[in-house]
Order: sequence, then structure tokens, then C-alpha cells
Amino acid sequence: CSAFGDDTRRHHCTNSACKGGHHLVHQPTDEDVAALTPCSLCGMGVSAHAAKRMLRQEGKLLKELDRAIKDSVRTMCDPDDVAVMRLQPAHPHHYLARQVNLIQYEFQKKSEEPEKAAEALMRVIDCREAIIPFPSRKTAFFFEYCGDMLYQSACSSGASTKSLTARKNLMDAQRVYRNALQMLLLVAGPSHPYSSCVSRKLLAVQSRLPAEAVALGPEVCNLCGGKEVPHDDSVTTLRAQQEGEIKALPRCGRCR
Repeated sequence: CSAFGDDTRRHHCTNSACKGGHHLVHQPTDEDVAALTPCSLCGMGVSAHAAKRMLRQEGKLLKELDRAIKDSVRTMCDPDDVAVMRLQPAHPHHYLARQVNLIQYEFQKKSEEPEKAAEALMRVIDCREAIIPFPSRKTAFFFEYCGDMLYQSACSSGASTKSLTARKNLMDAQRVYRNALQMLLLVAGPSHPYSSCVSRKLLAVQSRLPAEAVALGPEVCNLCGGKEVPHDDSVTTLRAQQEGEIKALPRCGRCR
């Protein structure tokens, strides 16, 4: 590979004064000795000692992650919770961060901790979008799963959807479902079952929110956020459970 560095293997800058920079691992083939590139922000290089330590930590995490997965397969049980939750990637945009956060999401989901599961999914999405900065079905699905967790938390047994926590979870669910819908409209199209499914989930969330928390503006689609709202036949009705009212809100041609 002729790339200057592997952007899926990122490490924090070793310069304590640098905020936000990162080093990439340069290793064109398995036979080549791995090295770290200068910082993407401050340009500082990495000493041989620091590079060795960082690469050793990367290898250690890979082994720990592999062991956690293999143990769960061998025993046909969930990975040990302590082992799973202590896994720490070298950088939030390192490729191992995606795998770590995915396994932590699965653990939190099975532990019935939907809010924490949603947080893990948002870290997965952040990692994906840093490495693959364009819409994809996979990223859209992660947004959808995140919305599922937030909606589940807001509507959990005994919880009032009028509480501040539930209201925040509903607002966050609306936001991530919108993100999922926007991507699916681009990569799958408005008539695809994936787009229709997310639209229904988004409407279910919006039915539990007041009108001012749903509407984005007079000429903005309340579902996907698009601005191609026609002037004729451009509204959809949505019943608010809290108030019992019918709200007329704009919807674009793709989402009607």
C-alpha cells in the first residue's frame, strides 16, 4: 500500500500540548516494521520508545478482544462483563474502537441498559464517520439501532414520557432516527422498506412529543429534515398523545 499511513490505526498525539492531533501507523505489508507518522496537527514525530509502547498496547488490546470473543463462543455464554467493559481502544477512531464498542453495545443491550447501549452505538458511529465520511446503509442501521435503544429507554415500564429523562431520550431518538432516514433516502431511496421502517419508528417517537419539539420550520420536512416541501398537499397529521390534538406538519415529497 502506498498510503502515507493507515487511517484506521490512529493513536493520540504524544505531545501533551497538542489537542486533537493523531499519529497513524505506517505498515504497508505484514513483513514491514510498523512505524508511526508525525502528528496530523502539530507535526511532532514519535520516539522509537513511544512508538514501541503504543504498538504494544495496540497488540495487547487486539488479543484481549479476540480472547473475549473466543471465550463467549467456546462457552456459549456472554463475554465476561468486567473483561468487556474494561477494554479501552488506543483512539476513538481506531478500527479496534469500533469492535470494542460493538461488543460493549451487545453487552449493555442484553443487560437491559438501553441508554448505555445507545452511548456505545454513538461511539461506533463516530468511529465509522471519521474513517468512512459518507452515507452508507451500515451507518444508517447503527443510527436506527441507537434510536431503538433510546426509544426503549423512554418508554420503559413504569417510566413517564413526560419526565425530563424520557423527554431527552425521545428528542435524541428523533434526532438519530432522522439521521438514519436521511442516509437511507440517499442510499436506498424513499420507497425502500428500510426507509419506510425508519419513517414509522420516527413517527412513533414524534407522536409522544409536543408539536414544537417535532416541527423544523414551515418549509422543512418534519421527518427527514429536507427542504423540498411542496406548497400543495404538503402536510401530514400527527396525533400528540399528551394533548390529544391533531398537528399539521410539513412533509416533503419523498416522505409523504
